[in-house]
Amino acid sequence: MSHKNLLVGVSVFVVLCLFATTPVWGENCKQVVIGQTILDFIKSGPENCNGYDLCASSKLRGTFSGTLLEYAYDADTYHVDEFTYAFRGYGVIETTQGKLFLVQWSITDLAASDGYAVHINVVGGTGRYEGATGWMAYFANFANTETTWGGEVCWPDEE
Repeated sequence: MSHKNLLVGVSVFVVLCLFATTPVWGENCKQVVIGQTILDFIKSGPENCNGYDLCASSKLRGTFSGTLLEYAYDADTYHVDEFTYAFRGYGVIETTQGKLFLVQWSITDLAASDGYAVHINVVGGTGRYEGATGWMAYFANFANTETTWGGEVCWPDEE
């Protein structure tokens, strides 16, 4: 391959990488930083969880201050062994500006000493966050007293 073709290929790759991380024109993107997560409750049973088998509520303070509601079906949980399981869940972050809709995944090892992590895809929203996309992730200890968040969420600019 000639040096010219290599240079063109590298240039195209760099430009594509920049576009992949740069917000689309007319979008507002925020790095997710949640400074505090306070667990309100964990409940089980469809009668307590709007038809889901498990639900939880937490107060968030940070980029998206408000209430995080999380829901899961037993059928979306796979037990690898007595200590390890994988699950898919659903969530909503309710803020004063609108709601963010979430789909969550985790593989959790209850025998681990340090905690668990959850990956979240943002799949829409209401109000200010209508059309939101992006991702978030958090790591929490098993007591849910320490939680660290990260990610990036984008939504169309208000006109």
